[in-house]
Amino acid sequence: MSFSTRRAFACAICLFASAAAHAFSVGNDAACTHTSIQAAIDAAKALGDTAIHTIIVANNASYTGQALVADGVSLSIEGGFADCSAPSPNAPPTEILGAGNGGFPVLVVQNFSTDPPRVVKLSNLVLAFGGSTDSTGGGMRVQGHVQVELAGVRVRQNQAAQGGGISVFGYDSNHPALLRVGASANRISVIDQNHAPTGAGGGVFVGGNAQALFGRNAVAIADNQANSGGGLYVAGSGQAQLNVSTGTVLPPAPGLERNRAVMGGGVFVDNGGFLSVDPGYTIAHNQASADGGGIAAYGATAQVYLFATKVHGNRADSDGNTVGCGGGVYADSGAAITMFGDLPAPVCSPTEACSRLDDNDATQGGGICATFGAKVLLLGTQAKGNAAQVGAAVYGYAAERVELDSVLIADSHDRGNFGTVYLGQGSHFFASGLTLAASVGGNSLMQMGGASTASLLYSILYQPGYSVLFKDAASTVTAACVLAHEVFPSAGDVRVGDPAFVNPGLGDYTLQPASPAVDACADIVERELDAHAQPRGVDLLDVPDQDGPYDIGAFELQASSQGVFANGFE
Repeated sequence: MSFSTRRAFACAICLFASAAAHAFSVGNDAACTHTSIQAAIDAAKALGDTAIHTIIVANNASYTGQALVADGVSLSIEGGFADCSAPSPNAPPTEILGAGNGGFPVLVVQNFSTDPPRVVKLSNLVLAFGGSTDSTGGGMRVQGHVQVELAGVRVRQNQAAQGGGISVFGYDSNHPALLRVGASANRISVIDQNHAPTGAGGGVFVGGNAQALFGRNAVAIADNQANSGGGLYVAGSGQAQLNVSTGTVLPPAPGLERNRAVMGGGVFVDNGGFLSVDPGYTIAHNQASADGGGIAAYGATAQVYLFATKVHGNRADSDGNTVGCGGGVYADSGAAITMFGDLPAPVCSPTEACSRLDDNDATQGGGICATFGAKVLLLGTQAKGNAAQVGAAVYGYAAERVELDSVLIADSHDRGNFGTVYLGQGSHFFASGLTLAASVGGNSLMQMGGASTASLLYSILYQPGYSVLFKDAASTVTAACVLAHEVFPSAGDVRVGDPAFVNPGLGDYTLQPASPAVDACADIVERELDAHAQPRGVDLLDVPDQDGPYDIGAFELQASSQGVFANGFE
């Protein structure tokens, strides 16, 4: 899937003709035009045009008890000015505080007309201490036909029922709302310590007919809490895209980290919602007391696409009182989650995994949990160090499809003797170019029950001393060009041998030239790239072909790595 095929609104910023823009200033010195931010907003609106008026806010005044409303007006509100005569913002960001405002959002941006959208830009500001547990958008509420841009803005310690930090809702499907969050110079935007304790979206709630875009290396969503979607909640007909390229090169920044919820510690995508994560992003150390430590997706039209994303150190069942499923990712009731490796263009070195699902923990499915018609697809992904009592790396229960293509599963921790991969209640599992090895604890690599099915193509299942597979009589396994340490119950081509990994003790599961997995298979691959995004089917001149030039497992031995050359002929 290319970036161009993603569902997205056509949300180009409108060019506003008409009257000239005016400038206002707020503070406590003689150069200021106003002493109140709301008074300056009202003055801009009174001009009655669509120009984007500027309001600079100086740090020489205090702004507490704020419940600002920008209704049907286009503005650029800029903080960080020492006083109203300062030519540029060189002071710390200006704090606009809602404490004492009666439980309202610090700022409401709205436009309920179908005219061209109103544009509101915020920069160098802090929005804090707004909202209440029965409000929407504690720090900022965005609603209607509006386009809001945040640059170098911190939204912290706010609360609401939906969107403890920020909520955004569109007017209708033809007049959506757009939220863009990015940096101001090298100052990133931060959405942190916000709460939706009984609701959704501790950090951000993206509602119907709305799109939220978060800039690359420009936004940290951290330490937020909610009932669903600790950091981010995407509702039906809402869309969110994380780590969007803006053309500005910034140092690496925190991603979506240390958020907490009952469901979807980091992110919850509801039925009809859409989430896309662009390359180089991190979803880490989030916790769910129930399901989906990193990401939870629910419903037949919930879609999640992760491109070269690191999902690591997340946990489901964080309180130890529930049966949490999916430490890394959780898909339920027909939802679909896809993790891509080095696509659409290389962003990692040829020896590094771009897409990672590592060190996640749950009661069921330390890395992946797919239940009741859900679909989870991993392409070119590394899954190391995941842990659970049932399905240390993968758990499927009535899963429509769990598919792993060019995936490494290693160093999993099986705490309950139910396998690194567990499939139950008619789940369907497909593996192409899988390397499954080096589990800790337990007694088998795979367990299947409830008439589940598994298809294994050019895959390695290797751990001497363990059973490859336990299954009930109703479950079926087919194999083609599979290498294992023992024969196991299946129909097809299973070869027994040592795959001769380069250095599994140091986590290197690539192949030595003498491995029986090298140049072993005919062209049965579905993906022409291995787990390091290197080409498949490299025919090594000094290695006799068995059935063809394709290697078994997650990694294709490249000619350059051994100083030999592939010419396609023996």
